[in-house]
Amino acid sequence: MTESKRPLRIFLCHSPTDREVVHALYARLINDGMDVWLGKENLLPGQDSELVIRKAVSSADVVIVCLSMGFNQAGYRQKEVRIALNEAEMQPEGTIFIIPVRLEECEILESIKRWAWVDLFEVDAYEKLILALRVRADGVGAELRISRGSISNHVKKPIIKRLMKPTLTNKSPNRRNKGGQKKQGSSTIPKSKVKILKLPNLEIIVAIISVVVTIFFGFLSLPIAEKWLVTNPNLTSTASPTSIPTESFDLPSTPYPTKILDTDLAGNSIIMRLIPAGNFMMGSDNGENDEKPVHEVYLNPFYIDTFEVTNALYDDCVYAGACQPPKNSSSYSRNNYFENANFDNYPVVNVTWHMAISYCAWRNAQLPSEAHWEKAARGNLESRPYPWGDNTPVCEKGAKNGAKFNGNGECNSTDTEAVGSYAPNGFGLYDMAGNVWEWTNSLYRPYPYILTDGREKMELSGARVLRGGAFLNGEHFLRVSFRRGGNPDLVINLTGFRCARDVTP
Repeated sequence: MTESKRPLRIFLCHSPTDREVVHALYARLINDGMDVWLGKENLLPGQDSELVIRKAVSSADVVIVCLSMGFNQAGYRQKEVRIALNEAEMQPEGTIFIIPVRLEECEILESIKRWAWVDLFEVDAYEKLILALRVRADGVGAELRISRGSISNHVKKPIIKRLMKPTLTNKSPNRRNKGGQKKQGSSTIPKSKVKILKLPNLEIIVAIISVVVTIFFGFLSLPIAEKWLVTNPNLTSTASPTSIPTESFDLPSTPYPTKILDTDLAGNSIIMRLIPAGNFMMGSDNGENDEKPVHEVYLNPFYIDTFEVTNALYDDCVYAGACQPPKNSSSYSRNNYFENANFDNYPVVNVTWHMAISYCAWRNAQLPSEAHWEKAARGNLESRPYPWGDNTPVCEKGAKNGAKFNGNGECNSTDTEAVGSYAPNGFGLYDMAGNVWEWTNSLYRPYPYILTDGREKMELSGARVLRGGAFLNGEHFLRVSFRRGGNPDLVINLTGFRCARDVTP
């Protein structure tokens, strides 16, 4: 029997200003079978960062230095970058293989000019990088496990356009080729089979009406706008707190991966995180009536998307003929949102519960139940009300750019942000509060949550649970236990979703 080779070990070195694109490169390399070290993913709280970085660099086969204007101005002086390069240069000649990668047009620092670089913003750049990594792998007895079609499908597009998405949607700003067709491997999908919503003049009118209606209702400020969001303050249950088991199976002796890359039918790789099996306390005694009583729920292990489903990912489902386009192509303040390359990496909105169900089914996944969503959002911090854990909310923990809660308890956000903008929780899940409301599979019924009472049956009618709060909501709505019901046909520019899947024993 042939002994399998180890994966190529890579250390990714970058400026903090390039986190988004570098994280996408990290995910792409992971998907192509490499063992990649990235500070944000691998450094744990309390660790001696300098010691850990030195060990990681010394054990790496390749150090990829991601260059940009931000790297030249500040990133190179950052501790991680400086330590990595110093450690690499101290290794015996030929031990460390350094590859500078330019993320944009920028000067090459004198200290690394002696190494040939690759421009990731050029056509075929990723393929050139893979060729260099393959040479290095052969030299150290390692191997690459390039996923099927991961290179050949995209040789005509600069990889940097796609790497701006943490979810790795493989698109360029112009996503259609001549003849109205989109390439997927060796096959094409005729444009005639795809229904694309066109809103030339109507789009602006609808967007204006949407803003006016939202302002009129004082959207999601107490009291809730009853026209679209179902709320019943008296929705309570006389049942006593109880432990609700779900069907279970014996776990294997080996642990499940804490992170997987789920590949959809268009070849996109979506990062999913493991939520371990076990009990958790669902609900809150300090919230709305529909959050009571607090009760114990057991869930088997499951995976859930690290990020909300983006415009670009959803667009691929539309092109495949498995999804309907969003009912409106605008967002809260942007007239041109869906199918605009500038917002590829933003959460899709204006999708109904039924549309979210269709997308997840296309991926052989499903919407999480509200119990799965709440456990995932809590991030191993059960007693604390927010995904980031603090009892006293600070808006920097929930929103980007250090925004502060204003006098009304709201974050100073004006629209959706790119996925990954809101701080991760203890499970490494981003945007669990404050970007868009997220559909769950569950019917909006009183507690305690009971799996077998029919609330997860998709064929039943009734309001479905929305979780997480949106960008314009105050801290009260960002709590992990906060729940609202929405008509399954609801279309609004504040609702999106993420998918989940069972762990297969």
